[in-house]
Amino acid sequence: MRETPRAALWVLAVVLASTAGEAKEPPIDTLYLGGKVFTADLARPWVEAFAIRGDRIAAVGSRKEIDRLATAPVRRVELNGRTVIPGLNDAHHHFVPEPPDQVDLASSDSLDWDGVVAAVATAAARAPPGATITGDIGLKSWWDPHATRSSLDPVAGDHPVLLTTFCGHGAVVNGAMLRRYGLGDSPADLPGGWYERSADGRTSNGRLREAAVLLLYHRQAEGIDRPSRLDQLRKLVAAKLRRGWTSLQTMSTVPLAEMAQLAADAGAPLRIRVIRLPVNIEDDAEARGHPDLPRQFAPKVTVSGLKWFLDGTPCEQTNFIQGAFPDGKKPPRLYSPDQVRAMLETGERMHQQLLFHIAGSGGVEELLAAMESMPKVPWASRRVRIEHGDGLWPSFFERARRLGVVLVQNPAHLVLPPGIPAEALKQAYPDGPFDLLRSALEAKIPVALGTDGFDNPGLNILFASTVTNNPAEALSRE
Repeated sequence: MRETPRAALWVLAVVLASTAGEAKEPPIDTLYLGGKVFTADLARPWVEAFAIRGDRIAAVGSRKEIDRLATAPVRRVELNGRTVIPGLNDAHHHFVPEPPDQVDLASSDSLDWDGVVAAVATAAARAPPGATITGDIGLKSWWDPHATRSSLDPVAGDHPVLLTTFCGHGAVVNGAMLRRYGLGDSPADLPGGWYERSADGRTSNGRLREAAVLLLYHRQAEGIDRPSRLDQLRKLVAAKLRRGWTSLQTMSTVPLAEMAQLAADAGAPLRIRVIRLPVNIEDDAEARGHPDLPRQFAPKVTVSGLKWFLDGTPCEQTNFIQGAFPDGKKPPRLYSPDQVRAMLETGERMHQQLLFHIAGSGGVEELLAAMESMPKVPWASRRVRIEHGDGLWPSFFERARRLGVVLVQNPAHLVLPPGIPAEALKQAYPDGPFDLLRSALEAKIPVALGTDGFDNPGLNILFASTVTNNPAEALSRE
C-alpha cells in the first residue's frame, strides 16, 4: 500500500529509538520514505527514511536501508521530500485554570497605575456580580507607590481583583480577593513568600510576593468546578496539537491527583507529564503526599517530578543574585541552606526528579552547594533540573556538569521584553553575563527548552536560534 500525505508532515508524535528491533519483536508496520528526516543524533542528523513498529521509531537510515526492513506487507508513506522532525516536547509549562466568569482587562500591561485603576472601575461596572477581574500590569505600574489595594477597593465593589506582573511572581489584589480565598485582611507571611503591609504594619496592602501569589493561584484552582477545568485543559491540548507539540510537561496549580485524572480524560493524543508543584516547603500534600498515585497514571499520562521555587524573577527584584542590585537593594532569600537541603532530601525519599526555579546566580550557588553537601547521593543519575537558569554562569559550569544538572531554559527569557530598556539588563543581572545557551551546551550541560508562555514552537525556535540579547549564544535550529 502506498500513500502520499496531503499536507506537509513535519511533526511525529513518537520518540526516536536507536536501532531496529530483535527478531522476537513484532514486525515493522509502517515505512516513511523519501523525506528529509531530522534524527537529533549528531553522528547522523539527517536521513531519508525511518521505520515504525507500534508507537516507536524502530530504525532510521537511507531509503534502501529502511526498505529492506519490510519482511511482511507494510504501510508505505511517501514523504516526497518533506521535512520530518521528532515530536516537540514542551519541557516547562504551567496549567493554571481560570474562573469561568473571569473578566480580563485588555492591554492593562501597557497602562500606568491610574489607567489600570480606571480600567478596573469600568470592568466592575459591567461584570456579572461577584466575577473576578484580572489582568497583567507592567513594571511601571508594579513599582508605582500607589499600586495597592487602597486604590482598588473603592472602585471594584464586590469583585475580587487580581493583577499580576509580567513575570507572574508578584500581584496586586483587593480586599475582596483576599477574603474570597480565606486569607483575610491580615494574612500571615509564609515560607517562600510574603504580604506587604499597610502603614499599620498588620493589614495587607494587597501586594503579594512569590509563594503568597502561588498560594492564591492554588486556592483559586481548587474553587473552579471540574467541568470548567476539563474544558480549559481540552482547549489547551487542542491548541498544543494544532501548533505541533506532541508532549507536555506541566506544573499545575490543580491538586496533583485531580490534575492526573484531568490529563487522562482530556489529554490524548498529547503525552502529558504531571509534575508536583507545592506552594512551598510546608505544602506536604503536594510535595510528599499521594503515595498511591501510579507513575504511569494512564497510557499517555505520567506523574513524576517535584518543582520548588528557590528564588523569583528580575521583574520584582526577587531573583536571588550574589551581591546587591545597582540601586543598593539586597535580594531576598526565600529559603535557608537547611531548607534547600530538605528539598533535596524530600526528592530522594520520594524517588522524584527535582526541578528548581532559579533565576539568579545566588540561587544556583545555593543549590549546587546543597547538592555537594550530600556526597553519597549519585547526583549525576538524578538529573536535577534548573528551570530558567538565567544565573547559571560559566563559573558554575564544571560543578553543574559534574553533578549532572540539566538546564531547562525558556526562549522568551532570551529576548528583551517590549518596553524594557537595555540598561534594565544590568539592573536584573548585575553580577554576570546572561543568556548563556550555547556556552552551557558546549560545556556538556544537557539543555532543554520549555515555553512558560509564547506557546508557538516556531517562535521559541526563533528566539533560541537568534538570542537577541546575546547573539553569540544562539543555537542552530538543529
